[in-house]
Amino acid sequence: MGGTPTQFEATYGFVRYLTLEEVRDVADALSQISAEELKRRFNYTVFNAAEIYPNPSPGGWDEEEIEALFELYPQLVKFFQNAAKEGDIVLLSSD
Repeated sequence: MGGTPTQFEATYGFVRYLTLEEVRDVADALSQISAEELKRRFNYTVFNAAEIYPNPSPGGWDEEEIEALFELYPQLVKFFQNAAKEGDIVLLSSD
């Protein structure tokens, strides 16, 4: 997941954080890729083969399930842009 681990346990390991510089880097990287470009580059069979969690059952991700992620992507980009603008760190957890 990247970032630096904290002392706080989560379901899958420890809560991690991204520094302000890392948040800025993520915001910049995400800003370079539109949702449409992400869709063009994405292959859900590769996603399934890599066992990326959560892996919906049965059979893993399909086009319909993955569409919801593409719909959320602009919000993720905005979240990181706002965090970078405000000078915030970001906490990451796999709960």
